[in-house]
Order: sequence, then C-alpha cells, then structure tokens
Amino acid sequence: MENVKNKISATQLFCLVFCYVLAGLRLHGAKSIAATLFVCLFCVCVCVVCAAVCENFGSFSALSCAVMGKAGFVFRASGLLLLALPLIATLYEMARGAANFYENGASAVFLPVLILLLVFASAKGFCVLGRFGELCVFPLAFLLPLSLLGGGGHGVSLAFGQEDVAACFAAFGGAPVFFSLYLRCAKPSERSEFAAASSFSPEPVACGVSAVLAAGLVHIFLLFTGAGSVLSSFLFWFIALGRLFAFSLSVGDMLSLPESGRADAAKRLAAFAAACTAVWLLSARFASVCGATLAVLNVLFPCAVFAVCFLRQSYGNVRV
Repeated sequence: MENVKNKISATQLFCLVFCYVLAGLRLHGAKSIAATLFVCLFCVCVCVVCAAVCENFGSFSALSCAVMGKAGFVFRASGLLLLALPLIATLYEMARGAANFYENGASAVFLPVLILLLVFASAKGFCVLGRFGELCVFPLAFLLPLSLLGGGGHGVSLAFGQEDVAACFAAFGGAPVFFSLYLRCAKPSERSEFAAASSFSPEPVACGVSAVLAAGLVHIFLLFTGAGSVLSSFLFWFIALGRLFAFSLSVGDMLSLPESGRADAAKRLAAFAAACTAVWLLSARFASVCGATLAVLNVLFPCAVFAVCFLRQSYGNVRV
C-alpha cells in the first residue's frame, strides 16, 4: 500500500496534465490560436520524451543518478530552480485573479491560503494529489455550457508576436513537472489490486498527449466563447488548482519527500522556499532576463536528459 501511496495512475496523469496545460494557457494569456498550438506542440514533444526516458525509473532521484551519477544532486537542484519561477508565477496569477473579485483586495492575502492548501493536499502522498486532480476536471461539465452565455470571445486570431513567446513559455511552466508526473506514474507491477483487475489501462504516453490536445481544444473553444461570467471564473479556479497540484507533486518528487523522514523533509522544503524567495526577488528585478533564461532552459532540459539517457542505453560503458 505504501508503494501505491506515492504513485499516480495513468488516468490521474491525464487529469493533472490536462489541468496543468489548460490552466497555464488561461492564466498566462495565450490569446491566439497560434500561441495555443505552439504551447501544445511543445508539451506533446516533452510528453513523448518523458514517456521514453522515465519508463525505467521511479523517481526524479533515480533519474538524476542515471544522468549525472554521483553528481545527481546538481541535476536535481537545477530542476528545482527551473521549477521555482513558474510555480511562483502560477501562485501569483491565481492570487491576483482571486483578489480581483473583491474591492481593494490584496493578492498577498490569498497566497498563504494557496500554499497551505498545497501542503494539506500533499501531506498524504501523491496518490491523493492525483485524486484531487481527477476532481478538478469535473467543473468542465458546467464551465463549457456557461461559456456560451458569457460573451467576450476574442474570435479567430493567428497573431504571434514577441510578447506571445514569453506568454507561451510562462504557460508551459517547467519541464520537470512532466518528468515527475511520468516518473511517478505507476508501472503495471506497481498498480493496486483494483487497478490491476481493471480492463482499462491506457498507456501513459497516450494519456499525456491526449490530455495536451484536449486542453488545447478546450482553450480554443473558450477563446471563441469568452467564459467571462463570474461563475465561469469560479469554476476555472478548480482547474487551476490542478496545475498547482502538478507543481506540488513535482516538488515533492524532486526533493524525495516520500523517501525522507519528517525532519529531513521539513529542511528540504525550507531550503526550497528560500530558493523560491531568491528567484522571486531576482525575477522582480530582472524580469526579461529571467524569462529568456527560463525559455532556454525549458528547451535544453528535456533535450539534455533524452540525449544522455539515449547514450547510456546505447553505449552502456560511455561516461557522460
């Protein structure tokens, strides 16, 4: 049971990837079809790479050791830093959006609430995060019909300027999130008795790719219809919570929290919080530089991991 506790099913992988991509597109302003297609194509490529690389590993720690050997902690640290800025941006956008509902509302009031919610949801293991992610998809049944009544659609737009590039990579977030979701997706031998007895067992790569495509189609639909009502905005925050749950799972995976004791886990979380604070201060002062660096690293990260793993698999004696 402990093994299942820190794993997610393929269905939960679909739900978390779907919420992650859709919320990213909505929160960070991908307002053209061209920008949406760019984000979705990039996410699909990363999902395919993750499915190919993560099949033989069960955690980010194991993948780090395979990529850099004894220096794997450097790889994990770089992944955490790459994750810090998009996590902060998502928290800020959600808090700002919630504050807009209240006159003279301050986004800083909602940030602690969101962080406490993430800690609460993560405390019982990754399986609980996956179940929360499944629930976050259900508001779509109400959001899509309501959007037809909301008005304010943008219509067809194929514009793609320099500002759209920054919005696209902000919507994408961090590549380590996808790696963690695939690494913690239960292999056939790790599934619970109920899941193993079920005839429905989709492949993780198909779940990830279909989730990205579904998120892109829903976002394009919402661009046409608008989804401008208060109730639609309220329902959307449940989907945005799914993006936060995906971030939370990735942070827990890279910090190896399930494999750590309480005292060690608290120290690692404190160190990550300090790193997030430093990244937030740097991004506030050097926004353009941090945005460009994030974009470049998000491209290089999956490419480097795939290249190293491919070389190690093809030439077992080669040291990278």
